[in-house]
Amino acid sequence: MLLKRLFSRPEQPETRQWSVPAGRRVYAIGDIHGRLDLLNRLLGAIDADDARRPDADTTLVILGDLVDRGPESRGVVERLRHFKMADANVILLKGNHEELLIGVWDGERELAGTFNRAGGRATLMSYGVDGDDYDSWDLGAMTEATRQFVPQSHIEFLRSFEDWHKIGDYLFVHAGI
Repeated sequence: MLLKRLFSRPEQPETRQWSVPAGRRVYAIGDIHGRLDLLNRLLGAIDADDARRPDADTTLVILGDLVDRGPESRGVVERLRHFKMADANVILLKGNHEELLIGVWDGERELAGTFNRAGGRATLMSYGVDGDDYDSWDLGAMTEATRQFVPQSHIEFLRSFEDWHKIGDYLFVHAGI
């Protein structure tokens, strides 16, 4: 009986209208993964779209995973760091890739293997690590190098991210609850 209730379709489709508060506009971006080129294009498109619409209090929600995989993790962090300083209507949510970077920076060596598999090599290379050096390191050396090459200001910025944020009827999270 329980399964039947869970998987049965309601007779009437839900008619609820989800909304943000009046006078607000929200744009959300997720999983940038070190692609500064695409982030800049998207921010330009958002700016153009926002300018075409009626005036509103516009909020940008970044849904996490700024780093790893792409070639410009450092550039993405720096771009959004300056963007946040210039505009209080930027909400930053912490993704699992930020959590890995912070953990490795904090010396949690057991996370270094996961960080590596998740794209940590590209991240550290964007911070100035030589690829050949990286390839020769064990997990301990990778952990030490992360602390050496990634500025504390970037780690503190990543630590400041929220786990979730609610605007009107919308709950923004990185990957789920």
